Amino acid sequence: IYEEIGYVRESIEIMGSLITAYPKSRYIEEAQFRRGEYYFTRKKFELAAKAYQANVDLGKRSVYYEYSLYKLGWSHYKREQYKNAIHQFVALLDHKGAAGYDWKNPNAHVSEKRTRDTFRVISLSFSYIGGIEAVSNYFSKYGRRAFETGIYKDFGDYFLEKRRFGDAAKVYSGFSKKNPFHRLSPVFARLAIKSYREGGFSKLLIRSEEKYLASFALKSDYWTCFDYEMDLREEVKGYIKASLQELASYYHERFQNKRYKKEKKRNFQKAVKWYRQYIDSFPNDDQTPEVHFKYAELLLESNRLSQAATEFDQIAYGYPPHPRSVEAGYNAIYSLRK
Repeated sequence: IYEEIGYVRESIEIMGSLITAYPKSRYIEEAQFRRGEYYFTRKKFELAAKAYQANVDLGKRSVYYEYSLYKLGWSHYKREQYKNAIHQFVALLDHKGAAGYDWKNPNAHVSEKRTRDTFRVISLSFSYIGGIEAVSNYFSKYGRRAFETGIYKDFGDYFLEKRRFGDAAKVYSGFSKKNPFHRLSPVFARLAIKSYREGGFSKLLIRSEEKYLASFALKSDYWTCFDYEMDLREEVKGYIKASLQELASYYHERFQNKRYKKEKKRNFQKAVKWYRQYIDSFPNDDQTPEVHFKYAELLLESNRLSQAATEFDQIAYGYPPHPRSVEAGYNAIYSLRK
């Protein structure tokens, strides 16, 4: 009645009396939750936390358990008690997982606002207490979770939205380094590459591309550990192709550029390495004839005429007909004649 006529403070006092006099009342859960909401909206976060905690202590049987965990986490966060906040939010995600929530996909949490907000506030909390190392240390100490991928993903996305590209890359690559054989490790490593590209970090981009291939190329240990589902396997293969082409083109261009004359031999060797790895890894791919043609051009440009002729001949006649077939056949003759 007090609440209906606008006497909210008196209403809260009555609920406080109820809690004190009848701690086992069937109205306790609602009374505590309403007290929590009252104090939270008035920025009295310590009192709000006590009210929400009382409901959390009642356990999962409370109809207010999940939302009280959520608001308890926020009450700690508002008081800058970030580690306590993380504990509550992780408990909330544990509860959701036990109820059947699917954490397999790192984007699974975007489907529900409260869960999405939970990931974001966890990211913010970790950013205040040590960043990527704090995430790793937390789960090493308190146990690994299926939703770790979602936390790393959201943490990296947070930095990306703030245009802190280096920090975003550090988070994404951090997950990949600490979990080299996780099914999503190459996906996170690719997100780091994307961050470096968007940030314009050209040297770090090339370095991360090379590390990517060292870790996830088709003959790496990653592919021998698990049976990866077809969709992920094809996705990772797409990343490998992109990295190989980018690195081959990068070193090929540097080989052609007079500014890098002192590095000419090294750039040639690097370009050859990545061209050959693409050709050997994906012999039946639609793009392979074009990649192979660029490799043969590199040999021709470096005056390795016999090798160039051999490669052009293979490009012309070793693949099903393709747009470069005729030109490759001509270049084979040209190389031999020269």
